[in-house]
Amino acid sequence: MIHRLGLESQMSSVQQLLLEMKLQGLKCFEEIFVTVIRSYSKTRCSSQALDTFHRMLEFGCKPTVKIFNRMLEF
Repeated sequence: MIHRLGLESQMSSVQQLLLEMKLQGLKCFEEIFVTVIRSYSKTRCSSQALDTFHRMLEFGCKPTVKIFNRMLEF
């Protein structure tokens, strides 16, 4: 669902979905954050992508080389 919303540039809905996942205690995997950051990249919203990157630890997800590479593609 996050991927589809990102394709449609519905980033406020993506953020709302992430918040709901966090509130429900669902584990978010790195691939979710890669998808969100890729969507922000597509919409040229680098500051929101960086904010999302910094919030990964809130979701219990440790950054790896994959996410750092995605951030460097901006």
